[in-house]
Amino acid sequence: MSISLGLAIIFAAFILLNLYLGIQIVKQSDQFLVERLGRYQKTLEPGLNLIIPFVERVSYKVKVWQQNIPEFVLPVITADNVEVELVCTIYWRIINPGQAMYRAENVEYQMTILGKSAVRSAVGKVDLDELTKNRDMLINSVTKQIQEATQPWGIEVSSFEIIAVTLDEQTRDAQRLQVLAEREKRAQEKHAEADQIKVERAADAFKYEKDREAEAIRAISEAKSYELDTIAKVLKKNGAEIGNYDIMSKQIVALGELAASDSSKSIIMPTNVTASLGSVQALMDIIGGKDKK
Repeated sequence: MSISLGLAIIFAAFILLNLYLGIQIVKQSDQFLVERLGRYQKTLEPGLNLIIPFVERVSYKVKVWQQNIPEFVLPVITADNVEVELVCTIYWRIINPGQAMYRAENVEYQMTILGKSAVRSAVGKVDLDELTKNRDMLINSVTKQIQEATQPWGIEVSSFEIIAVTLDEQTRDAQRLQVLAEREKRAQEKHAEADQIKVERAADAFKYEKDREAEAIRAISEAKSYELDTIAKVLKKNGAEIGNYDIMSKQIVALGELAASDSSKSIIMPTNVTASLGSVQALMDIIGGKDKK
């Protein structure tokens, strides 16, 4: 009785041990690699899985979520011989655990070496200004190189990131001076543009004023021309006497204004005033005779 009980207990323990070793529960963020007698056999997906106890074993438990390599500092030299320090990191994840575990040892270390090599090569082809202005172009280039190198490892590299660019104090001072010089240059260009606009507006105003003066002179000339044409027509129609009448009338008006002036102490009359008055009277008679006709 005791032997049978002992065998039953041993058999039950063996069954429980097989169940414990054979049932594998995989989390959503994991994948398990299974080896059978030392050879890769299969990959266990998230959920409940069964393996053959003592014949198969879980060799690797792999995280398939995105992760990043700890930040590392990389000293590099640009094309214009400026030494800078880059703080970098790499974002990546495993998409094929079998390739990642059996084709590369210490994947993070391998990717770090690849990233450093790619960055040094890319930075050595650009100067400091281009490095600071076109950082995205450099990042894309390095990311592409790492992706191509790690593709056989079953790894997907999301991006290579340059977190910070550190310069020495001398280089920072030189950059400050350059920025100040560029600002001063832009300010001078703005002042020059403003002066140019001011000169152009003054020239436009002067031209407008001269155009207005020319229009006024043209209008006066046209009016004078019309007046002369009218006088010519009147003289042609009525004879020269009407012209003499107008001239002598103006002389009499001028003499009257001169005599009425308070500042006039003496008046010198022309010798032909009487003749002028007689001529005016005669012309008035002639004109009156024409009107009566």
